[in-house]
Amino acid sequence: MRFIFYDLETNSLDTSKAAIMQICMMDEDNNILMNNYVYPYDGNIDGTAIHGIDKDVLDRNSAIETETMLNQVLTGIKMRYPDEDIYLVAYNNFGYDQQVLEYNFNRFKLMIPKNWFFTDLLPYIKDKYPQYKFQYRLFNIYEKVVGELKPSEKEKLHDAKFDIEMMKALFDRHKSERYIMATRYTRSSISMQSILQYPITVMDGYDSSNRYIYIRNNIKTIGDLYDVYESIKYNDEVFDNYLKSTLYLKSNFHRKKTMNEMANIKFLLI
Repeated sequence: MRFIFYDLETNSLDTSKAAIMQICMMDEDNNILMNNYVYPYDGNIDGTAIHGIDKDVLDRNSAIETETMLNQVLTGIKMRYPDEDIYLVAYNNFGYDQQVLEYNFNRFKLMIPKNWFFTDLLPYIKDKYPQYKFQYRLFNIYEKVVGELKPSEKEKLHDAKFDIEMMKALFDRHKSERYIMATRYTRSSISMQSILQYPITVMDGYDSSNRYIYIRNNIKTIGDLYDVYESIKYNDEVFDNYLKSTLYLKSNFHRKKTMNEMANIKFLLI
């Protein structure tokens, strides 16, 4: 079992369309496996106000094409860890990074290996520190758990490499629970049939406050909910009503996330 920490900077919040503009990966021994700037596949250089990446930054850092980057991810990890299960760790992995990475792989007809899994530190941190409700942004949690950031470090926020360093520091503080992270907060690629067998708790959009309502309605796995979505012929209006009236998901945020997750499975599942 090999944990690899990664972070993406992109040009959109829409995970089905977002193009990657920077990717950084680091292993448990703090080896930087890659830190590449990437020309967005759609030519749309955006999000600069957040991550500071513009065309000049891409050019100065010898940015590569998206397909080249994806192939480097595949070959680099396979060559370095040929016989190990890979756990790709990110903060808000289920809700963003995993989706973006998988849509980019799909766009170039590349397959994520079956022995690669996705681990999300965000729900782990939420369960570990419920007292910090509404303060779960990565740098907020870092300052509460690890230590205060210096002004010069705050200027690096949203740089993929620095975000990974914060993420890795959080992981190191809880390293004794790495097995828990690798089981309770991990799932397969969305493109794999096995995604349907994972517990509903690792679905993006899962509302832990409604856990007994999920159980009461026999929604124990992601596949159980996907069966409902499939049975109504993927009708978003009917499905949204089911989420409100049957699963009592009153939050627009959770319903939107859940509907997006079902749409991702419908599109990506092979």
